[in-house]
Amino acid sequence: MPEMTRAANPRVPNPKVWVTRELPAAVMDRMEQLFHTSIHRGPAALTREELAAAMAECDVLVPTVTDEIDADLIAGAGPALKLIANFGAGVNHIDLKAARARGIIVTNTPGVLTEDTADLTMTLSMDDLLAIGAGTLDPTMAVMTGKLKLSDMGVAMALQSSMAALFSKMR
Repeated sequence: MPEMTRAANPRVPNPKVWVTRELPAAVMDRMEQLFHTSIHRGPAALTREELAAAMAECDVLVPTVTDEIDADLIAGAGPALKLIANFGAGVNHIDLKAARARGIIVTNTPGVLTEDTADLTMTLSMDDLLAIGAGTLDPTMAVMTGKLKLSDMGVAMALQSSMAALFSKMR
């Protein structure tokens, strides 16, 4: 398994929360205060096997848009998993029908990327935004070439389809 941190709140028996990506410090600090939290702190996304193992042991999964959660992963989740609390605006990467069939609630955080989107837009040129939206510039390559900060790569990947739709209307 990748490097992770566990923190438990000794006051109450807490749900086991599995966070697939490190989130903003304030969010992580609060989660670690309130819940028995496992956090993936590695630079790469969890593998499918690691994600399945996390889903088998947790009560709450906190994924991001880079985590594809399909019907097979949901079917293999442990009986304790009752909530998938996506940290991001959409849920297109989660099989909602399969989650509903298992009685798993799926939530998201609309608006969480609004400020990041504005910051990202200001740091990239219009040509780079068009290229990411068109799929001709991969966000990973943008980081490697210095056009994009590593901290913005996840946001760029999450927004790639939205940028493609927006810029296709502008042409």
